[in-house]
Amino acid sequence: MNEHDLHGAFGDLARRGADDQVARMREGAGLSADGITSAASRARRRRTAGVSVTTLAVLGAAVLGGVAFGRTPEPQPAAPVPRPTTSAPAPTPSTPAPTPSETPARGTVLAAGDPSLAFGACGSLVTSPTALPLDDRFGAHVETTTDRVPTGQQVAVDTWVDMGTSAPVIAALPTAGATIAVVRDGVVVGLSSSGTGSVPAWQLANRDLGGVPSARDWLAPVTCAPESQPDVVAGEPLPAGSYTLQPWAEVVDLGDDQDVPSDGGLVESDALAALGEHRIVLGDPVPLVIEGEDATTMAPTPHTGDALIPVPLVDWPTCGQPAPTPSDTSLRLTTPASGTRVAFADLSTVPATFEYVGPGKLVYREGGWGWLTLVQDGVVVGTSFTNWDSVGTNVLGSGIPRTADRVGPEGLVACAGTDPGLPELPSGEYQAYVHAFLAPIAYVLPDGTTTPGLGTGDWTFVVSEPFTLVVP
Repeated sequence: MNEHDLHGAFGDLARRGADDQVARMREGAGLSADGITSAASRARRRRTAGVSVTTLAVLGAAVLGGVAFGRTPEPQPAAPVPRPTTSAPAPTPSTPAPTPSETPARGTVLAAGDPSLAFGACGSLVTSPTALPLDDRFGAHVETTTDRVPTGQQVAVDTWVDMGTSAPVIAALPTAGATIAVVRDGVVVGLSSSGTGSVPAWQLANRDLGGVPSARDWLAPVTCAPESQPDVVAGEPLPAGSYTLQPWAEVVDLGDDQDVPSDGGLVESDALAALGEHRIVLGDPVPLVIEGEDATTMAPTPHTGDALIPVPLVDWPTCGQPAPTPSDTSLRLTTPASGTRVAFADLSTVPATFEYVGPGKLVYREGGWGWLTLVQDGVVVGTSFTNWDSVGTNVLGSGIPRTADRVGPEGLVACAGTDPGLPELPSGEYQAYVHAFLAPIAYVLPDGTTTPGLGTGDWTFVVSEPFTLVVP
């Protein structure tokens, strides 16, 4: 299929109505693609546990997207596509293979290595060829919050898939981030991937705009079971020992047609079945030590979540309007400065925490957070404006906070009348509210069901309790 055909195919997808997409989401049927282009800067961002505050601009495009984590991690490949007959050898992980561990005393049976399996399958060897050709123009990544975890306990991890400078301009990336192969003694003995359920499995991305999919969620280190090994039981806690987490992902090369809708729109697997070249991406492995007495059952996530209070649609805090109302939802934005006095010179030391405390996981798109709205006498008189790059789909598991080390003071300006202006802030005291700009797509509940978020293209705010900012 040439670039003209590709553009036409995505044009057909882009012409589907937004109302139809919302209806399909609420019926559990998923979303189709929507074309979006962005005037965002060409700088790319790396998705990690910490974020920094950027400079400011206003988003002016409807956005659509969504991703969901399943309760039972399973790889989510694209719909059947013509597979290349050749395969490429998977590189040996850059970290040394772990020292062989003793046979688990409890009798847990792990998958045995089967060299006939392509890498990524349960029981495959880490040195086995991949089912599709490798592509090092993309990256698959995993980071853990700790490199040691007790047996039977879950660990918070960050995963994401990105595009290198030599990657094609347009690609489809897995909405749920990278898949994790848990490897012991060179054999894949566990698998963790983010099932997308009824939400589209692919996010369209532009190499030059950034906006890659990422996930921050709980990983349950449990066994997987190859079909050919009936003595292996899936879902048992992995026994104590040394493991590595090998990130990998399937991606789709969609070429260099800049006109293809690519700014974060989501598509179903069947929409990509005849489009682009499917490839496998391998990342660097990360060590994980499971320690302690072997467990018989896997503990639930450390934070099971409170009752769901969805994030409502809230208007942009506008100059001259009343002060924003602090949010009381399942998504919390907090700062230890709330209720205290902060000198302007110390503003750059004020952190903020973004945390989902509802059940399951939140799926959302982020336009930036850590911004400030300044209020005097109950009226908005100043604000900070932030310029963000193209944003990807994010998944945030319950009880795993993201923290910004600072909330300012870049971009803080006073209002000129009712419109944003450029004058410096006059001396005085202000009530400062930290806020985040986002589009909640879906809430994935512990039983695997999905509660839709806001409608397609709806962006909203989450607001902290204020603190007093003293400007000399």
